[in-house]
Amino acid sequence: MLNSNLKKMGSAPSSSSVVFAVLFLVLNVPVLCHGGKTSSFVRKVEKTVDMPLDSDVFRVPPGYNAPQQVHITQGDHVGKAVIVSWVTANEPGSKKVIYWSENSEHKEEANSKVYTYKFYNYTSGYIHHCTIRNLEFNTKYYYVVGVGHTERKFWFTTPPAVGPDVPYTFGLIGDLGQSYDSNTTLSHYEKNPTKGQAVLFVGDLSYADNYPNHDNVRWDTWGRFVERSVAYQPWIWTAGNHEIDFAPEIGETKPFKPFTHRYHVPYRASQSTAPFWYSIKRASAYIIVLSSYSAYGKYTPQYKWLEQELPKVNRSETPWLIVLMHSPWYNSYNYHYMEGETMRVMYEPWFVQYKVDVVFAGHVHAYERSERISNIAYNIVNGKCVPVRDQTAPVYITIGDGGNLEGLATNMTYPQPEYSAYREASFGHAIFDIKNRTHAYYGWHRNQDGYAVEADTMWFYNRYWHPAKKLGQFAKPPKHSGKQWTMASIYESTLPFVRGGQLDFQPGVEILTTEKSSFKASNALNLRSINPSSTRRTSFSSTASDNDSLRRRGPEPASSFVGMHCIFDQCKAAEPPSVIKKLEGHSKDVTDFDFSSNNQYIASAFMDKTVRVWELSKGICIRVIYGVSSQLCICFHPIDPTHDLNQFERLPTSYVQAFMLKQFQMRISKSVFNFSTGRIINKLVLDDKVTALDHDHTGHLFSGCVYPTSMDPHTGALFRSHRYRSSGKSRYQVTTVWYRSLSLLAGGPVLLTCTQDGSFSFFSVALEIKGYLTLSGSLKLAPRVHSIRASFCPLLSLEKGEYIVAGSEDSNVYLPNSAKAYGHRFPVGDVAWNHGENLLTSDIYGIVILWKREKTRQSRNQNFFPAVLVDSFSYQAKGCSITSLDWIL
Repeated sequence: MLNSNLKKMGSAPSSSSVVFAVLFLVLNVPVLCHGGKTSSFVRKVEKTVDMPLDSDVFRVPPGYNAPQQVHITQGDHVGKAVIVSWVTANEPGSKKVIYWSENSEHKEEANSKVYTYKFYNYTSGYIHHCTIRNLEFNTKYYYVVGVGHTERKFWFTTPPAVGPDVPYTFGLIGDLGQSYDSNTTLSHYEKNPTKGQAVLFVGDLSYADNYPNHDNVRWDTWGRFVERSVAYQPWIWTAGNHEIDFAPEIGETKPFKPFTHRYHVPYRASQSTAPFWYSIKRASAYIIVLSSYSAYGKYTPQYKWLEQELPKVNRSETPWLIVLMHSPWYNSYNYHYMEGETMRVMYEPWFVQYKVDVVFAGHVHAYERSERISNIAYNIVNGKCVPVRDQTAPVYITIGDGGNLEGLATNMTYPQPEYSAYREASFGHAIFDIKNRTHAYYGWHRNQDGYAVEADTMWFYNRYWHPAKKLGQFAKPPKHSGKQWTMASIYESTLPFVRGGQLDFQPGVEILTTEKSSFKASNALNLRSINPSSTRRTSFSSTASDNDSLRRRGPEPASSFVGMHCIFDQCKAAEPPSVIKKLEGHSKDVTDFDFSSNNQYIASAFMDKTVRVWELSKGICIRVIYGVSSQLCICFHPIDPTHDLNQFERLPTSYVQAFMLKQFQMRISKSVFNFSTGRIINKLVLDDKVTALDHDHTGHLFSGCVYPTSMDPHTGALFRSHRYRSSGKSRYQVTTVWYRSLSLLAGGPVLLTCTQDGSFSFFSVALEIKGYLTLSGSLKLAPRVHSIRASFCPLLSLEKGEYIVAGSEDSNVYLPNSAKAYGHRFPVGDVAWNHGENLLTSDIYGIVILWKREKTRQSRNQNFFPAVLVDSFSYQAKGCSITSLDWIL
């Protein structure tokens, strides 16, 4: 976080013996998963109808014999080939595809094969399929089709090389059709900021078979409709029941004829004997496509292929095992109920045995996500014939909500089965965002929401790398007394990069902590982290051993962190340490949070333009406040205007909810909210970004550049006072604003600021003139590449006055003008004191050191040091960058 969190140390109620810590895990965009929930969202009832043939989205490209219905899919098993397909209407035309990489002017050619087919009274155009091979990984290619007549140019990007920690994002669409709702679904997917790099399509494409004589003109219109997406990124095809096109009444007895002619897949690369079941590798995922409408019984080709395929999956290479099919195995709607049951009985034991992570299906025109369940224990004797919770089993997700003309499935079974975690009868799409080998983030977007709003989300923990672990459930904290918790923000070692003008972080760390009183490295911090190696993240090398090869760059902005709030029990108890709360709800990067004075509430600010208030005892969000721009800083007002502090601790919840929050926006203004109503009480426009924030003991505000600001606690009115720069003439971001109410050296309150250029400024705060600061001194450490924070030391010395402690680029921990602690090998990013005078420090490569104070007096000719830091323990979270940590009482 941008502003230091040690200010919260003194705010815990004295009656409480329980100490909390907030952990920001870098697991992008997290929310709470409500088990057994049927959405209360009421969709506007409208008839779903197909768009007319003269709709703009079906427009035929201009020009003679212009290529149309252009689409691509993966062309081999590992992602180094692409199948380019298109249709020409008048004549075959050129078979050539000319292609070249973005960084090369050398153009190459490949030739297509041309097919046609007849279906009843329809004759297709000339369907071209061209496989481009030997492409480079993670490279943008341009390609041209229609050479010699009307040329059309497109582009695509190949996936990164297959590897366990390669992040990759998949879109998920099913049962799309070509209705107005279908167009909304596709548009929402295209506009989604986290749009996938490839689409996993779970079947039912055009719905042409719903027209008289299976009108294949609707195959052509559908191909032109989806071209705007599928010509630029590969769609991985699954055959559904609407692809069968079996119509013996009109003489069409060959199943899947239009589909197999129009949509080729690389099934032979995985030794499959038919295009309806096959597998591919893509980045860190192994994707298996199955056919619900081909024979799947014992000894059938599909059965024998899958039996041999599953043992081949190397989870050390492709940790994420994803299965696509059309007919769902678990379905609580009264549509297509239990249609997948016989296939489930055949294959589900394999899915559990080989630790499939997730199964995506369609068919049912609605959305549903299951718990991790299995139903494989049945035999005639035990009678176990219902699904049970099974953490070794996949999650089953039905995503058949693309928007086709058959409309929504709205009739559900009641009561909702225990295996059903979330269901809703709405159209939409989903995103499956793989972060690394251990974590993936999933979000479902209903069409009625704005594209950035997720109606259902879940963090996936990989089944292979988190075997049989019951994760994501609330656990009650063990009873204890007088223990401390620690708070840390932990990120993997690749530092943030800019994508689309916004900061992005790559997540991938799970943390378990133990009690502070045990300082041995074996039980001080248990961090489980996997270093995600991404070709898209190029700021720094990804392992600690690569320190010598760090590539320098300008100072990184310190205004955006990805994460989720987790409160961890760190105390020694009979039960092992565990997460007791996850506060999930934002859809973008975490920037700041604050405790209320009684530790009952947390307010958090995010880049998704929202502020949320959480009730810790219940682990729920009680208020969402929508802003107009991204939120950078936030804090509670520390004092109730009508009660003293002792009375405040006994206030009922209803009054606490009327307390005021302050938050700062990217649009360079600060606002005061009443979070019981969510209304903005007051706003003050400033002339620079506010990146750090703190109150003095009376509730007046220090922020940003620095701007002392007064606030009327009764009305929320803000009054701007003087403006000070902490870093001289240059404009550097303020990374720390720290107020202290008593200073022996200054004879009153003081303010410490820390800026990105390595400057520390020490201001005296004039009590008689509100907001007036006097620069008492400054210190300049080495210039910075990283965002480094400082803190007041809780120790006071009659001889030396105040001490501050700061990290540094040179890997040392400084008590300026006093001492220097050696121990880190890499730049130290954050420091945190507790009142037991122990110090936690962290560096950019995941090394945490706890320093214990050792009181000592040196000779009279030497300075008096209030503390000598002694390395008590250290721990390295390999592949992680720990950017923020704190002690919370």
